[in-house]
Amino acid sequence: MISVSLDYKNLKGINLGLEEGKIYSLMGPNGSGKTTLLKCIFGLLNYTGNVSLDSKDMGINLGITNLKCETAFNNIIEPLENLNIDSSKAHKKVYEISKKLGIEDLLYKDINLLSHSQKIIVSLACSTIHEPKLILLDGIFDSLNKDYKTKIISYLNNLKKSKKCTIIFTTNNSEDLSICDNLIILSNGKIVTEGSVKELLNDEKLLTKNNIKLPFLIDLSHKLISYNLIDNLVDDYDDLVDLIWK
Repeated sequence: MISVSLDYKNLKGINLGLEEGKIYSLMGPNGSGKTTLLKCIFGLLNYTGNVSLDSKDMGINLGITNLKCETAFNNIIEPLENLNIDSSKAHKKVYEISKKLGIEDLLYKDINLLSHSQKIIVSLACSTIHEPKLILLDGIFDSLNKDYKTKIISYLNNLKKSKKCTIIFTTNNSEDLSICDNLIILSNGKIVTEGSVKELLNDEKLLTKNNIKLPFLIDLSHKLISYNLIDNLVDDYDDLVDLIWK
């Protein structure tokens, strides 16, 4: 269990208990404190309070600005070199993670020659190659093309299952909630609510009040429920079709 209890400028009374092996989405309007909270948890800001972890091993991704004008390979291996990992072991890890993310063909290309989506997936490799127990991702899905988004979602799900790590990512797109176990809603530096995605998606008024647009399938489900065409929320296209055509 990861315990977060802190205050920092506009962040007031933040209290969270994060479970191992779960993916959390942090949502809220621009300026609500999402990125600031991730920075506090990682220790980049001098907050008041305490972040208690069983392991101090964390990885944070705040975007692509920290990528160096070198090859993708050099960027990805650098965190391992900073940890003084044996060279042969470090090289092996780079090839392993590039295979998992499907970016083997990008390894020896200069960062400046990569697309925005390719840079994002390389930066994700950089922040997770040391297999941290807590992964913090800021806007990781923003402006990603569909192919790379699918790769990242698959990679994060596998990390959660195989390494039992905890993952928190910020987003303003409710469609990204499909990957999550829990949702944390932040507004004006305070936690409005926190709970399972399935439970909170049932509370249409709460989400609307916090300017969170329902995912398309969930929104459609609510409408179908109101017409007594289905009984429960459905987040899978095939399942929804099956229910409607029964």
